[in-house]
Amino acid sequence: MHPLLYLILAQQAIIRSVVALLRRRHRRLQQFHCMLAANRRRASRRKHARRKSSLVVGRLAQQTVATVGGRISQCLRPLPRRWWVYPHETDFWPKLLCTVWSDEKWIEHLRMPRRLFLLIVEQLRPEICREDTRLRSAIPVEKRVAIALWILANQGSYGTAATRFGVGKSTVCTIFISVVLAIEKVLLHKTVYLGDHRKIMAGFEAMGFPQVIGAVDGCHCHIISPVRQGGEYINRKDTYSMLLQGTVDHTVLFINVCIGWSGTSHDGFVFRHSSIYQTMRAGLFVPGNPTVTICGKQVGPLLIADAAYGVKNWVMTPFKGTLQPRQALYNRHLNRARNTVERAFGRLKARWRCLTAPLELAEENVNSVIVACCVLHNLVETGGRILEGAPSRPRRFVLNAASLRTANADREKADAPDSDRGRPRRRRGSRRREPSSSPSSEEEEQEEEEEEDPSVLGEEGEDEAPAVRESPAEEEVEEAGQIEGTLEQGMSRRSLFWEFGCQGRGKLDRGTLCGHPL
Repeated sequence: MHPLLYLILAQQAIIRSVVALLRRRHRRLQQFHCMLAANRRRASRRKHARRKSSLVVGRLAQQTVATVGGRISQCLRPLPRRWWVYPHETDFWPKLLCTVWSDEKWIEHLRMPRRLFLLIVEQLRPEICREDTRLRSAIPVEKRVAIALWILANQGSYGTAATRFGVGKSTVCTIFISVVLAIEKVLLHKTVYLGDHRKIMAGFEAMGFPQVIGAVDGCHCHIISPVRQGGEYINRKDTYSMLLQGTVDHTVLFINVCIGWSGTSHDGFVFRHSSIYQTMRAGLFVPGNPTVTICGKQVGPLLIADAAYGVKNWVMTPFKGTLQPRQALYNRHLNRARNTVERAFGRLKARWRCLTAPLELAEENVNSVIVACCVLHNLVETGGRILEGAPSRPRRFVLNAASLRTANADREKADAPDSDRGRPRRRRGSRRREPSSSPSSEEEEQEEEEEEDPSVLGEEGEDEAPAVRESPAEEEVEEAGQIEGTLEQGMSRRSLFWEFGCQGRGKLDRGTLCGHPL
């Protein structure tokens, strides 16, 4: 080939390689410029976003400050009220209850006739009456008492009573608590007291059991769980309750109540720490402590109870286990007389339906509500006649241990069984105070040191209470409530009754004994 041709081909190859190199550089420059442009765009977008976000944050801050300032200004200036008193239904109280309803309707809804209702209103008027103001008129006393009775009788809530009587819910709550406290303060000592003990003993004797002054038993009233000590109020049925111990006469009227112990407490434990236990043991519950002579032995007033209570000289309980014919006769007559307290509790809960459901009240108000139900029970049962023979003031008892310590020290050896002589005497622990009791209870609580010593109860105003003999076995309080020495005496006293001959209609009377000593 010609040399010139080689030269031309070489030049063409060099030109092609240079062109390819220039193209690659140009492409890289274009990519670099595109990258710079993209970076510039991204930077501008970031800058714009930051500027926009700052504007948004500033705007939001301005709006927040304006909103908070507006709310503060709204709170500072008074708001216009649509209603001074929210309108409620007002036809029930002035039209239906006061004018249209008959006594049957009153008894159906408020558990008492109009006459008895007005009598209670007059008794409570000095305590719950309120004065009118320039802003509004006070709620009448009649309406206040009706609201409280409606809640007690119909198991109603505050909201239901508020809608029914045309008042506010908070007003209903305040009225209910004030009326219940007034009933406890004014009417408790006028309704729950020991009446004519001769009539009571004659009534129980007509039932087949002589010399009985009352029947005692316990009843559980359900409550909601207390805030910090709910476990102390759980009873054997795994519900929260408070115990009501009631003593009733032959006409199912309460003559003594003890309220406030938790549902976990045993009936015998509550009874031993109640006021009626102390007064009956001292022989002061019944005025004069009348006794009858049976086979040369003096028998004082008695209480009858079920087997949960320990048998004592003045507490008769039924026999347990396999019974002989005379023991079965004794149990039959005792249960017939003791049925009065069961019927009293049944009527109490049937009439005041609030006791059939958990009481949605604070713990400090539960006692007052239960007491109010017992007071109203006695009023309704007697039609208000119980107020006629009411004492002017509650009976008060004070502890007088000085006169008994010397007497018991001399009589302790003679009264104690032979097997107990020389045995060291167990010291009692501190006792829990009784939360609430009837007017016949000791209202002057003493120190724990006085409660640990044997004491006697005396009527207030007397110079010195008489010393009362108590066996040392009664001082040794065991958990089950059946004390050895007292049990032996109580059993002998109980055998005195089931050994009575049956005369007349088959009732126990003061007949001929079969040689069993008291």
